[in-house]
Amino acid sequence: VPIDTNSGRLKNPLTKEEQAYFENQAGLDMESGDLNPYKKKDNFWHDFRVAIRKSDDIVTDKTVLMTLDLSDPLQYLQYKVLQCNTAPDGGLVAPSWQERLSSGTYRISLVHEGKQNFDKVVRADKMKKAYKYLGKIDSSEEAMFDFLTIYFLENGKSKRPSSDSNKDTYYSEIQDLIDNDLAGFVKIIDDADNYEFKLLVHRGLKIGALVMTHSDHIETVDGIPVGNGLKQAIQWFKDDRHQDEYLTLKNQIELAK
Repeated sequence: VPIDTNSGRLKNPLTKEEQAYFENQAGLDMESGDLNPYKKKDNFWHDFRVAIRKSDDIVTDKTVLMTLDLSDPLQYLQYKVLQCNTAPDGGLVAPSWQERLSSGTYRISLVHEGKQNFDKVVRADKMKKAYKYLGKIDSSEEAMFDFLTIYFLENGKSKRPSSDSNKDTYYSEIQDLIDNDLAGFVKIIDDADNYEFKLLVHRGLKIGALVMTHSDHIETVDGIPVGNGLKQAIQWFKDDRHQDEYLTLKNQIELAK
């Protein structure tokens, strides 16, 4: 059990309810107060250890170093001690697989079997949705270019697609998005209500009816500010007060075809 840097005392791995249960009802040879981390004499936590043996094989992100049965009282206590060591400023244990890279001190990660299976199901559903959508647009070079550009507008660090590329290149770039940013890909699909307006802004930029100035500031060719970034631009064109500008831009896009 680690030391609390603020109090200088042992951290308490258990809640009050957990402590009362394990002392009195879990079948352990204990009495009330035995699991008190502040106990000065015969402190249970001073000698309680969780030993994790490194595998003799090469350790990968699939390697399971220890499996705990949380229905077993002592293994549950081991689990709680591991949870105590998850502080991002020096802890050795990542509290979840998703957080394993959030601190340079983490060496192992806690993974709940049920949660792990749930995450696999969620990812599989997202993958299915992504490929179903790709199947709808992969026959159209323009549709794939539009999608890639919208992704670029929503993700400033991504690469803007070239209008000179061909269908195979666009397909490959979309495949890269599915492989490397599935959540971002699906986020665009799920935001179907705004897709028409995203296309409007994208095509307005493409024909020069809209201009992206310094950073991500978007304005009309007449200098009317539309917003900082795609999200603000969408809200601007959805506003009934800007209906004339919306219709003008749609007309400009149609004439440019």
